[in-house]
Amino acid sequence: MKDLFQPGQRKKKGPLRAVALMFLSSFSLLYRLGCGVRVLLYRHGLRRQTKLPSKVISVGNITVGGTGKTPLVIYLTEKLKARGEKVAILTRGYKRKKKEMVELTQHIHRQVKWSDVGDEPYLLARRLSGIPIIVSKNRCASGDYAVGKHGTQTVVLDDGFQHLGLFRDLDVVVIDSVNPFGNGRLLPAGPLREPLTSLKRADVFVLTKTDQGSRKDKLIEILRRHNPKAPIVESMYEVRSIEKVSNGSLIPTSEVENKKVLAFSGIGNPLSFENTLRQLGIQILRHRKFSDHFAYENEDVLELIREAENLGLDLIITTEKDSVRIPLINEPKIPIYVLKIDLKVTSGEEVLLRKVKGKI
Repeated sequence: MKDLFQPGQRKKKGPLRAVALMFLSSFSLLYRLGCGVRVLLYRHGLRRQTKLPSKVISVGNITVGGTGKTPLVIYLTEKLKARGEKVAILTRGYKRKKKEMVELTQHIHRQVKWSDVGDEPYLLARRLSGIPIIVSKNRCASGDYAVGKHGTQTVVLDDGFQHLGLFRDLDVVVIDSVNPFGNGRLLPAGPLREPLTSLKRADVFVLTKTDQGSRKDKLIEILRRHNPKAPIVESMYEVRSIEKVSNGSLIPTSEVENKKVLAFSGIGNPLSFENTLRQLGIQILRHRKFSDHFAYENEDVLELIREAENLGLDLIITTEKDSVRIPLINEPKIPIYVLKIDLKVTSGEEVLLRKVKGKI
């Protein structure tokens, strides 16, 4: 189990680490109990689900961190829009400052600070044209708002697997092929948000980064053990563009090959970012890793520039989600670029889209 759950992390545990893990595991037992009770309350009708007057497609996961939900949300909403459906995205806006409901669109997102709505909703609004993103902790209220104002036919519930209060027509669960379940422990001792037995609620599994993982067969075996019926879809990332942060100008991927680079990221899975850069032939001389959703200040960016200058590097590069959180600064001597990626389904796209359309 650990061979699958902890790729590249087979380090000896010191005594303090072992004691800390035992301590946290005691809280994980309480967390497991809370998860079980909550599911039972909904299953037996002691807590009621709200049903929206629209179709609800949930995109979620069973772990914390970067599994690839946002690229999948973009992929699905674009497919739905292309079919002529009126679609909206419901998201809570993790760590946002404003508490009231906020509607974002590509047209007005520049009038809003990313910190007021969260980096992921801001990124979605920047990428998606003609799709309202409703940011609210209360997804029932934001769903009613989307239907009432926009006549929304389908809402995509971002990070919705644990949001049991809202009835969904389809539960899509995203699994990171590189590091699917961490150390196999529940929060706070590990990254699992629910026990693996909860995978039986999934209607579809989408495996991300399958070109980077090496234990796909074992992962599929575990998924089948907990849920033998849900289709398993495979996907990977493909580079959409490499853009200069200061002015949005594009450079071809061939121009970054063999370049010496300082990478920086504040995301859930920085290893995946590294892998994508290496696939482009980039030489990563330094990767500065910040906490997930890190709010960069001017001095943080200036320090990165100084570090790249001292190392004599060619450029600095970061992720699209990080680029949302970078303050605007004057043109540095060493340019800063953002790597934008799209999700590409490599296996099972037909069955995924039939599920999304509600035909099976």
